Parts: sequence; structure tokens; C-alpha cells
Amino acid sequence: MGHKSSKLSEKKMKLILSQTKFTEQEILNWHRGFLVDCPTGALSRSEFSTIYSIMFPNGDISTFTQVLFDRTDINNDGHICFVEFISTMSVMARGSLHERLTWLCEIFDQNGDGILDKSELIDLIKAMVALTGGKVCQEAANDKANEIWKSLKKESEIGIPMEDFVKATKARTLLKSQP
Repeated sequence: MGHKSSKLSEKKMKLILSQTKFTEQEILNWHRGFLVDCPTGALSRSEFSTIYSIMFPNGDISTFTQVLFDRTDINNDGHICFVEFISTMSVMARGSLHERLTWLCEIFDQNGDGILDKSELIDLIKAMVALTGGKVCQEAANDKANEIWKSLKKESEIGIPMEDFVKATKARTLLKSQP
């Protein structure tokens, strides 16, 4: 995806417009800010972690940012270019609850099979608790994973289809937001 681009080409702008929910002006603003923070045109792993530590000052961002960096670095060059960055920001900032939950599951679906196995589910729970500043206890993460597992998994299944997890999480979120 390349480095060192101080100006977005028309081709890249069209690509970003087709892949995100940002307007052209918003993309240009994001790009300007990206170049201020990353004059080389690419985010390193440590710069990426620094950004998330500012966004979540009370949380342990290490696990989340490690997994997120690896999933955002689409071409696996060890850096996140602007196109990779803005695609992720679009989901985080403008995605519906369904899109954000699906994206979150995809990040932790290590083998990309569309199914969360128990270890992936535990990793997701631990990362989210740590990110928000909670204390991560392996036993509590296992208990929460077992609770979710029992409520969503049929006996014959080896994991929870991401779509089932997203639907159940959306339902719980919506119920919690009811007065």
C-alpha cells in the first residue's frame, strides 16, 4: 500500500470513498492529520499503540492493538498506510452497531473461518475488558466465555458463528439501553 504520499491521488480518493462512510472533505481532513502524526505516510506498530493509549488512557491496550494492528495491516508490510487506517476508522466512527460488532469478531477470528472458537472468544473478552480499564482475570474471562458459549452454541457446533454472536450481542446491548 506504499508510504510517503503527501497528496491523495484521484484513484486513492475514489477507492477510499467507495470503502468508507466519509465524505471527500472528511477524508482530506483525516489525511492531513494522518500526515502530521505520520510524516512518512505510514503508522508503525508503536505509533499505532501510542494513538490507542491516548484514546483509552485507563485501559491496557496491548492485546487489542496487537491484534488490531495485524488485521489493519492488510498487506503485512509492518506499517499501516492511510488507506488501511481510514478503512478501520470508518467502521469505528461511522459503522452501525452490527458493522462494529462484525468487525470486532473478524479481528479476533484468527483463522478467518467466520466462527469464534472458545479461545478466540476468551481473547476477545479479555481484550475488551482490558481496553476499558477493567481488571482481566483469566477465570472471569473463562466464566463469561462459558456463559456466552452455552447460550449461543448448539452441542454439535465447534464454535459460535460470528453472525449469531453479533445478533445476540446486539439484542443484549439494545435491552440494556432500554429505560
